[in-house]
Amino acid sequence: MEWRGSGCPAGRWAALFSVAVFADRLAGQSSIFDLGSEAEQGDRRAHHRRIPSDEFEKRVSVGIKVGAPMTRFLTFDLGPGTDAHTKRYTIGPVMDIGLYRGFGIEVGAMYKHIDEQSYSATLLSIVDTDEGPAANYRYNHVSRVGRSWEFPVAVQYHISLRSMRPYLEGGLSRNRLSNIYGPWPQFIEGAPPPAERLPSLNSVNRRGVLFGGGAEIKLHMIHVTPGLRYTHYSKGEWFLLTPNTVDFLVGFTF
Repeated sequence: MEWRGSGCPAGRWAALFSVAVFADRLAGQSSIFDLGSEAEQGDRRAHHRRIPSDEFEKRVSVGIKVGAPMTRFLTFDLGPGTDAHTKRYTIGPVMDIGLYRGFGIEVGAMYKHIDEQSYSATLLSIVDTDEGPAANYRYNHVSRVGRSWEFPVAVQYHISLRSMRPYLEGGLSRNRLSNIYGPWPQFIEGAPPPAERLPSLNSVNRRGVLFGGGAEIKLHMIHVTPGLRYTHYSKGEWFLLTPNTVDFLVGFTF
């Protein structure tokens, strides 16, 4: 029986079967390649979806922060008669820098107004006593306005929820006090007593650490951030007591 030659039906069927098998294998390889290409494209699309430009997290915004001190901010160690009361507000500019994975940095400058009270001594006369000359003074109440600027730098960690972003913060703060009452000038031995004695005025720099927490709420184009902040400052000068302050603050950033 002859199998060779194009006229043999068996040879034609064998040739057609071989061509069909080869074409099927080639088509299978092509579909595999196509699926691989689609998978690669899907990976690229998923990669782009995983790294979006999230304006709620990665941004730089500026605004204003206002609040109220909830504890005493400045306390003297000068004995009775000298005291200070902080006005029930604090205000200043603020800038928020959003980073990756919920972290951010907040820097600001917070102003506080301080009402100070003390007393002065006015010389009325000098009298001779058995122990020598003695000055007779009249004491008067005096007052002055002190100023405080705080410069906090806080690292914040946010937890993203649907309607808000709770946060915790910790950092450092520098405090600049100006026009602050201090101790009275000492008498100079052998010199006549001054006609009036007033408490000294001082500028003081203090450093501290801060901790706090709150929430960031997005309202259209405004980010509102209510929260509490605790700050522990050093004394700065011997006549000041070490303060532990708590402020309620609300930020408005754009």
